[in-house]
Amino acid sequence: MGLKLRFKVSAIVIALGIVSLFTDASTEMIVPILPLFLVFVLHADYLLIGFIDGLAEVTTNTVRIFSGWCADRFSRRKPFLLFGYGIGAFLKPLMGLSTAWWQIAILRSSERLGKGMRGPPRDALVADATERSIRGRAFGLHRALDTTGALIGSVVALLLVTFLAGVEGDKYRAILILSAIPAVIGFFILLIFVKEAGGCTEKKGLKSSFKSLTREVKLFFLVSTLLSMGATNLSFMILRGADTGFSDHMLILFYILFNLVYALTSYPLGVTSDLTGRRVFLVLGFGIAAVVQVFLAFASVSPVLIVLSFLINGIFMAMTDGMQKAFVVDLTPCDARGTALGIHYALAGASAFTGGVLTGWVWTNYNPCYAFLIPAFILLSGIAGFILIFGIRKKIPTY
Repeated sequence: MGLKLRFKVSAIVIALGIVSLFTDASTEMIVPILPLFLVFVLHADYLLIGFIDGLAEVTTNTVRIFSGWCADRFSRRKPFLLFGYGIGAFLKPLMGLSTAWWQIAILRSSERLGKGMRGPPRDALVADATERSIRGRAFGLHRALDTTGALIGSVVALLLVTFLAGVEGDKYRAILILSAIPAVIGFFILLIFVKEAGGCTEKKGLKSSFKSLTREVKLFFLVSTLLSMGATNLSFMILRGADTGFSDHMLILFYILFNLVYALTSYPLGVTSDLTGRRVFLVLGFGIAAVVQVFLAFASVSPVLIVLSFLINGIFMAMTDGMQKAFVVDLTPCDARGTALGIHYALAGASAFTGGVLTGWVWTNYNPCYAFLIPAFILLSGIAGFILIFGIRKKIPTY
């Protein structure tokens, strides 16, 4: 009860945040290592990196349509969370045993299937347990705890790369296998401490769930596809750093700084968005993402641009990740939240896949500068569309 009064959010939200902390610690032990493992051990090229990342995103976000609708249909969130977190914990260590890039592609996509199963039901549960006036605060707190886990995981990855004995390939494999430990801890916290919030009780069919979606949220889906296509791909950010001469130790350190900024700013920015409105944050956040892409395009001019890219990308994520979810919930009736969040994720995943493959193809066949300038232009187009449709202060219906 004390925690609820202090943070003004439900204990369910805090428990889910702690589950995400451990799970993301597991995931982020992998993120800075996997592209290096693929390129320098399994000899994948940049186009394959874009394909693997994109395929994982498509898998995650396509499944989210199904899991989001099911969470609305059966008015139950936790069973989908247990399946999603469980399969992720089981599959992650198998990546360390892979001997070819296609095995990573299959395992990464399968592991991301679990993420897809848990995403919309978890976010719907956060919304169920939260009053409308503090949704930004609740989603911001969840992102802050989630990203604290990411910070811990990237620090652990740096320590393991530094102190594990053996050749680089063996170190990478060991880290991938050890990443299962925090994921298993998160699963048992979910099993024991997270309860249903008792949100909407009406069970709806698929057709009626889609009919419940508002015109405004459908328009946001349209604009968000462009924004997701142009957003920064962390694998390419890491590889751009390697391309400009930074060691794996330095790149993991930069990734730690990214997660530190992300974790420290998510909650206060979420609180502020409840006061100022989410549209301002989304416009500014994706504008920052466009700046990051420009910095990466011209990173060969000065290594400082790589460092700045990691730092301000953390602000971009804090301003947009949880805010997009809160904005979708704002525009959607209670009994269609899971469906709306699932569609949002699916479209974002398809767009990220397209953007990742496009970036990898341009980098491989032309010039890395163009590979980052094209997404910057796509982002600016998406921002213009968002302002045209929603404005900044224009009155729109919310729920």
